[in-house]
Amino acid sequence: MIDFPIIDTHIHLLDQKRLKYSWASGAPKLARDWSMQDLTERAGPYEIEGIVFVEVDVDMPLYRDEAQWVQSIADRDPRLMGCVAALPLEQGASIEPEIAQ
Repeated sequence: MIDFPIIDTHIHLLDQKRLKYSWASGAPKLARDWSMQDLTERAGPYEIEGIVFVEVDVDMPLYRDEAQWVQSIADRDPRLMGCVAALPLEQGASIEPEIAQ
């Protein structure tokens, strides 16, 4: 058994009832939600101490909704320690207020 903490620094979660991921329509294995519970079940005997969510290319302009959804998960599950959120950086300075959030 592993005797050190496991931090998964790159996980994706999907909530297809709440958000839209057009790219996933051609991927049958992704035609479902993927939750923190799925992560726990698939980890088997290993305890995941922390995770970092990485954005899942949600359809624009739903990137704010995705970030808020991930924050709501982090509010309930302390294992979610960070988030690499999507932002349309190509919008330049106009996106700066959102970066501050």
